[in-house]
Amino acid sequence: MSSIRYARLTESQLKKIQALEKELGNVHLLAVEKAPTIASLSKEDLAKIQKLEKELSVILVAYK
Repeated sequence: MSSIRYARLTESQLKKIQALEKELGNVHLLAVEKAPTIASLSKEDLAKIQKLEKELSVILVAYK
């Protein structure tokens, strides 16, 4: 299993991302080193995740 890590950005790169977020409005960008692979879930597993999302008032993303 590969771990997903935040991209290591220079101050200049970070400022460019922040400028684009500001330009786009209510959009937040997340910079990662390698794009995650979304997990394939059974209906039962998806229901469990959705139940926990509702309980915690968060959005969960399942990836490999």
